[in-house]
Amino acid sequence: MNDWQQGLITIVAFMALYVLVLVVGRFLNDRFTPYSLTHALAVEDNPAIGLSLSGYLLASTLIYLGALLGPSSGSLIKDLEVVGGYSLLGLMFLNLSRWVLDRLLLNQFCNLTAIVKGRNMAMGAVRFGIYLATGFIAAGALHGEGGGPLTASLFFVLGQGVLIVFSRLYDWNTPYALQREIEQGNLAAGIAFAGAIMALGILIGKGISGAFVGWSANLWQFAQVSLVGMVLLMMVRFVVEHLLLPGHDLDEEIARDRNVAAGWVECSGTLGFALLLAVLL
Repeated sequence: MNDWQQGLITIVAFMALYVLVLVVGRFLNDRFTPYSLTHALAVEDNPAIGLSLSGYLLASTLIYLGALLGPSSGSLIKDLEVVGGYSLLGLMFLNLSRWVLDRLLLNQFCNLTAIVKGRNMAMGAVRFGIYLATGFIAAGALHGEGGGPLTASLFFVLGQGVLIVFSRLYDWNTPYALQREIEQGNLAAGIAFAGAIMALGILIGKGISGAFVGWSANLWQFAQVSLVGMVLLMMVRFVVEHLLLPGHDLDEEIARDRNVAAGWVECSGTLGFALLLAVLL
């Protein structure tokens, strides 16, 4: 078998595994939620659940890529087993992140009622964001050489903790009550917050994507990236308001006017800065 044939077999094998990961991911999502995805999407045409599922599937792809881009053993069969196993672990992380969101991050109202019965797009946007943030963190934890399921699990737990702390700081830094705005369906607030959460996930994922050299070194690196990321993202909000929306109060646009355009501006501006920082850090 020549190199071209071997390469084609490898591509087909990993594409097939990717499809399997998406199928398993959808099954797990359906299994761990009290509603039928098919019914919600095809019968009720629920856009909030559609947005949430989109984030879940994109995050599943990030996790798969994180595992795929890790070190190779040189054996196709073994690599498929490792990538498949780590992808399954990452899918479990995604479903746990939904529990963290519901019980610890936005815990002042029933997230399930908001997204299923209320068709709350703001809640759907936040779920989209938390899934992507978790996907970036999990991909970073699974990508590096020298780690394993234990290190990936620890960094997932720590990453979720940082997201919770950051959400409290974000709420404190805005003059409006974040959870109340999300509960009331303020899509502008949901988009802006989702962008901030995803931005932090990008930075944390980048910070932990290197080789695992030891607990003390990697935990210290995680702490540095998390702290610097949270501080800088808080500052970015000020920059976005004064550079991208000069002469207008960003908080008023989001909370009072529910200006979805302003939410997108904050979201894209924050993500842009995060991508730049991920390259520079």
